[in-house]
Amino acid sequence: MPPVSGHLLFLSEWDAHNPLRWSGIPAAMLRAFGRTWERVSYQQVPFDLGAELPLALARSGAAATRAARRHRPDLIVCQGTSMIPHFQGDTPVVSWHDASWYTLVGLPLPRFRRERPELLAWDQQTLQRVLYMFLASDWACDYTARAYPEFQHKLHTLPFGPNLPVWPALADLEAVWQQRLQRQTCRLLFIGKEWERKGLPRVLELVRSLHAQQIPVQLDIVGCEPEVADLPSGTVVHGFLAKHTPEGWAAFAALLAEADFLVHPARRECYGCVLVEANAFGVPVLATAIEGMPTVVREGENGYLARSKDYVPLMASHIQRLKASPEAYLNLARQSVLRARSLAWEQGARRMAQVVFSAAD
Repeated sequence: MPPVSGHLLFLSEWDAHNPLRWSGIPAAMLRAFGRTWERVSYQQVPFDLGAELPLALARSGAAATRAARRHRPDLIVCQGTSMIPHFQGDTPVVSWHDASWYTLVGLPLPRFRRERPELLAWDQQTLQRVLYMFLASDWACDYTARAYPEFQHKLHTLPFGPNLPVWPALADLEAVWQQRLQRQTCRLLFIGKEWERKGLPRVLELVRSLHAQQIPVQLDIVGCEPEVADLPSGTVVHGFLAKHTPEGWAAFAALLAEADFLVHPARRECYGCVLVEANAFGVPVLATAIEGMPTVVREGENGYLARSKDYVPLMASHIQRLKASPEAYLNLARQSVLRARSLAWEQGARRMAQVVFSAAD
């Protein structure tokens, strides 16, 4: 496919050359733009957390303005919105993020307006300035539109992709899936740094429920070392794995290949790149039906969703059924891979260009 014609300037609050920053999302965005656009420039515009908010926003806007004058791009894409309210120039500007401030804070709209007027103004100034605000989930788009209906026409859902150094080969995955089916033990994988918010206590309930039903299960925990005194038998804590290193990636990929399901009953989740990463290995996702996750997980296609209070019995039932039906599991695994590939970062970069250029026409 030919590259998108033109010069794109990518501005990020985080260091996009460091794959550890913000879950590797800025790095993945920069890489995707580089693979899909004719010409790409990049500059980090760090947000000054130590300054008063008006001064910090003004500094970010001034830095973005200088970058635009130096690079003279056809389009500016911002990861984060701090550089947008005070940006000066005629170049079209769009943002690509996981949430607006309203959706991120999570307060009812009247309270948000009353208690966080500075963030309300930040959102409004951003929406006034951008050509489009691309948000990773339908939830973020819908709720932002409710708060700022006058800007609804600027809002578009543009999901994030998986942060993987390489995609697993489909031929290799078929062999991996057969190995899963031949194994008696159900392998559950939990990935998350903020383990309480990501729902590990609920996962432990699920494991205990499966044990009580005489279902052999192993739980692998990645990304954290939870302070839990009585982890169920069969639990293995792997800690943090650095995917950007050969050793870390090998260990991470092996765990994804061996997992039957990714368990992710998060209490809050703006999106969840890890869900797409699991799907890329044909690992169905068992998640809670909150916030951004239903944008990734399509019921019965690449996983299952449940309300938090129903998570343990419902997901235990799905696990039992799928372990007893190899064909049903294989179909779910294959559909998971197709879903992940439809959400590749390069696909998102091209969809953004289509929206932007259709507006110019």
